[in-house]
Amino acid sequence: MKYGQASFGNPKAARIVHSIAGFSGYGASKFGPMLVSVNQWLKVAEDSQFVYVQLAKADNFYQLPVVVRSINPISGGAEAVVDVHAAFRGQPRLVMSSLHVVMAAGSTITTQVRPNQRTFLLGFFSVNLKKAAAIARGHQTPQAAVPGSGALEFFAFGFPMQPAVSSPQCQ
Repeated sequence: MKYGQASFGNPKAARIVHSIAGFSGYGASKFGPMLVSVNQWLKVAEDSQFVYVQLAKADNFYQLPVVVRSINPISGGAEAVVDVHAAFRGQPRLVMSSLHVVMAAGSTITTQVRPNQRTFLLGFFSVNLKKAAAIARGHQTPQAAVPGSGALEFFAFGFPMQPAVSSPQCQ
């Protein structure tokens, strides 16, 4: 793997993963169904001590075709808001709007992503637990769990260097 320095307050304090030559993320055949059904599998609830997050089993590392809507600095990097698209019969189709993408300070991608840019991002999905806790507020039992799609985020490491794959038997 190729690593580079991150600058989370101290440029020598952490390492980040960059795009890897010869490595591909999963494409629309994997992320499309997952994002379309996010409100069915990402549910949140709370009790007096915990926040509960229901997730679906899924793959990791995806290549998302996106349109960047905005970029804002955050502690430790930048956060972009993007619309995720996929081709359907040769035509782009909106799969999810307003997905938050987190990019680490010191990563090349943080300096190369621009508003209104159409690009592909390589990374993985995560759940922002602070957002999940806010969404879960007042929903006290598993039976009262509510959709938590607003807590879904994507951590982008860079731009893909290879075409997307659809099978876990990739090299």
